[in-house]
Amino acid sequence: MCGILFKAPDGEAIVYRNETYVAAMDRYPITSGHVIIFPAVHEENWLTISQEVYSEIMAFSRRLMAAIELYTGQRTGMFFAGKAHPEHIHMHVLPIGEGLKRTFANLSVSRRIEVGINARRSSCIGIRKFLGGIPQ
Repeated sequence: MCGILFKAPDGEAIVYRNETYVAAMDRYPITSGHVIIFPAVHEENWLTISQEVYSEIMAFSRRLMAAIELYTGQRTGMFFAGKAHPEHIHMHVLPIGEGLKRTFANLSVSRRIEVGINARRSSCIGIRKFLGGIPQ
């Protein structure tokens, strides 16, 4: 497992973890309910990750999108990223509220919001609850 995952948020912010990936509340969210998924294997490019790992992460991200929608009542979206965290690919899954609907393709660091640790924990618990009820 890649060392970057040991720097993940405290356990209360972990939405889901297995041998293939870790999903946690984003430390620098764009919206409340913003989750980031890291593959457990260290990769610098989505094109070099194994098809098996990619497929498993994509299947989970679909379940996660449904859980976030149930929890927030908002549509969700996702985007791939790489190297924003030291040379480690990752994926963002987040609610798309009215303010982001028209500008989702133009998300940037300047759009980040302040979400306190208690709000992150509350979102994490709520998303976990809904995630458990969504079939794999």
